[in-house]
Amino acid sequence: MYLYAQIKKVVKKNIGKKIINNIINNLDFNGSKKFDLGEKYDFHQIYEIIEIKKKGIKKIITNKECVMGSNEFNDIKFNNDIVNAIIRIRKPGDIIVSNGIKKKVSRYMIDVKIPKDLRKGWPIIVNSNDDIIYIPKESL
Repeated sequence: MYLYAQIKKVVKKNIGKKIINNIINNLDFNGSKKFDLGEKYDFHQIYEIIEIKKKGIKKIITNKECVMGSNEFNDIKFNNDIVNAIIRIRKPGDIIVSNGIKKKVSRYMIDVKIPKDLRKGWPIIVNSNDDIIYIPKESL
């Protein structure tokens, strides 16, 4: 009942028992899941976080110049200490060296628990040679 009341508070209409039961039966707080709540909203479970988001297509920025200090990229805010770099989204085959170990960026994002629906537009900071020098692990 609590979950139903919280969803109804945001969606402002009745949600069927079938949808609520589907959400309850499939929540496991492991990974990311999305449930359709009708024409305007989706219910998202991203690891331990649950939220109701308005549906919509966001335009994804593909790259921009990096500014030292606080940055925002594809609605993701993060801090950095890097000058003269470029912020971009991941490309197929991108590799990052983390603690002396090479990893595919896609695997790195899974390991640091970046939500699946944000990975496509997640900021990656590269130097002038297009070498990955930093990937923020979380947003502000």
